[in-house]
Amino acid sequence: MLAQHFFTKFAAEKSPRLLGFSSRAMRAMEGHAWPGNVRELINRVRRAMVMAEGRLVTIADLGLQQRAELEFGEALGEARISAERHAITAGLHRAQKNVSQTARDLGVSRMTLYRLMAKHDINV
Repeated sequence: MLAQHFFTKFAAEKSPRLLGFSSRAMRAMEGHAWPGNVRELINRVRRAMVMAEGRLVTIADLGLQQRAELEFGEALGEARISAERHAITAGLHRAQKNVSQTARDLGVSRMTLYRLMAKHDINV
């Protein structure tokens, strides 16, 4: 219920083309422990709405892939780096390289986004 509430709250401002969550994404959210509580849920929903390429938010958009779905041999740190880089590049693409808008969409400050862009050697 909370995920749907936050989706509805952010849909108008972020991604009016999105219809909701896929059934796999809903099951993944139900099975996730949510160690970050509501704050983690809000951040994942907002990020997923930016990352989603189709009409539904997927399990991959939420970053809740099951261990078996990670690429073979990919360590957790490598998966995080890859996901972070993908989120930044996709966000910049959607915001037409507008750093301020991308930072808002990703839920980070502009300075944090600049630091992450430098870390991943991403230029606009």
